Amino acid sequence: MTPAERPAGVRPLGAPGQMGVDYEERVDFGRLRGYRMARARAALEASECGAFLLFDFYNIRYTTQTWIGGALGDKMIRYALLFRDRDAILWDFGSAVRHHKLYSRWLPDENWRPGFLGFRGAVAPGAGLMRDAVTEIKSLLTGAGVADAPLGLDIVEPPFLFELERQGIAVRDAQQAIQFLRRAGGFGTAPRPGLILLDLNLPRRNGLEVLAVVKSDSELLPIPVVVLTTSGAREDILRSYSLHANAYITKPIDFDHFIDAVRQIDGFYLTLVALPR
Repeated sequence: MTPAERPAGVRPLGAPGQMGVDYEERVDFGRLRGYRMARARAALEASECGAFLLFDFYNIRYTTQTWIGGALGDKMIRYALLFRDRDAILWDFGSAVRHHKLYSRWLPDENWRPGFLGFRGAVAPGAGLMRDAVTEIKSLLTGAGVADAPLGLDIVEPPFLFELERQGIAVRDAQQAIQFLRRAGGFGTAPRPGLILLDLNLPRRNGLEVLAVVKSDSELLPIPVVVLTTSGAREDILRSYSLHANAYITKPIDFDHFIDAVRQIDGFYLTLVALPR
């Protein structure tokens, strides 16, 4: 954005020097954004879903290339809608929306929208914030011609899930994950995973329920399960190990630390350890 295009009173964020020079390009962030979006859309195309609704901070970063303070990582108030054939839409804090419009120019201004939901129970569903959000999402799905297709969710607050169902939006959730593992319900040719990364914050059926199902099934029992979740609660850790989780990792809020954790899981379970096949 040139100084002439900048609104009155708005200044660029201060930075200690330049991160780039005019004679080389060490990191092509535009190419990185394109690569990530292509992978996300390929996953959507391979599913039966018409769109993905994302609440996980890292999924939002991957598909919209945005980030705000890590302290909000587990509050589930930011959410993004990913389509097959059009730009993603992000709902965020009002001030963050303003920032995205100024500095994240890869999406149209109208795709950065203010939004606020339950704040993990701090705002009662009766306030109507979730109802209004679902109404807007349903309108967007209708406009994209995918209102009758299932909506894929990564994680969700139960009241938001109930509101989706109340307004007639079909969702795909942890129940389908169990069907996939058991090669049931249309997943008859699904590949058997060698490792399961399990978040405890799953729609409809929580991660502990999925873990209990996996470890009580003689065919699924040998598959290692690593719980990777935002919860560091002692009861969640104890319950996971009592259900025979192979490892419990609290998901780091910092993105670089999160990537490092995933690499360590990959290096240990997929490189060093002999897994059942």
